[in-house]
Amino acid sequence: MSSSQTEYCRNHFSEQILKFSIDIVVAITEDGSILMASPSFESAWGWNTEESSGKNIFDLLTEASRESYLHCISECVVSGKSATCELVVKHKDHSSNLYELTLHQLDETYEDAQFIGVFRNISERFRYQNQQAEYLERLKQTRRELKRKEFEVKSALSMVEQANQAKSEFLSNMSHEIRTPM
Repeated sequence: MSSSQTEYCRNHFSEQILKFSIDIVVAITEDGSILMASPSFESAWGWNTEESSGKNIFDLLTEASRESYLHCISECVVSGKSATCELVVKHKDHSSNLYELTLHQLDETYEDAQFIGVFRNISERFRYQNQQAEYLERLKQTRRELKRKEFEVKSALSMVEQANQAKSEFLSNMSHEIRTPM
């Protein structure tokens, strides 16, 4: 296989990976401009690839998420390694979801792109974690109630035993009194 064929295969393979990836992959400049986005950008967020090109990543983020994004970028630049953060991304239809962004700094700039960002929707995972925490809290509450009920049952049992003991003593005394002449 010639080098041009190898290069074509490599490019085609890369395109196919991006095409079928459920994660959103974007090429971003230092100021947050999106230069290129994977097809999943449209299916997840509603903007087609033409609309996404030139859009600024800050326009897609909530105020709190912008701070997280800036922290993620600085961590990536300072450490020279990938950085990960959680961001709330606003969609074209004004809905939003929670995403995990893994940001990679490029070794070389390509058309001004300095970072590759991979966004993974973690809304469901977050929802499940919250549900799990709620269930755990309910379990703890139920356990506390069971312990309280157990204490109540033990107290009632103790009272029944005391009453039974008092009854036995009373019957014993009465029996003794009945048998003993006055």
